[in-house]
Amino acid sequence: LKGAFDCVHSKKVELIHGEIRFMNPAGPLHDDLIDYLTRWSTRMTDNGLANVRVQCGFLCDDHRPEPDILWLK
Repeated sequence: LKGAFDCVHSKKVELIHGEIRFMNPAGPLHDDLIDYLTRWSTRMTDNGLANVRVQCGFLCDDHRPEPDILWLK
């Protein structure tokens, strides 16, 4: 049986506005930057004003993006 994503093998893909887009895999630099931004965000954000979420999805209309860091009011 052939599937719709057989051609991508181990490449990272994302579905954005109905289009399949090939993405670069995250590497050590990306991970370090997420780590840095997470520490900075939790120190600098007032919990009463915003919630810091790391690599979590959220519902936005009929989309569910999964940003690396989200400051959710």
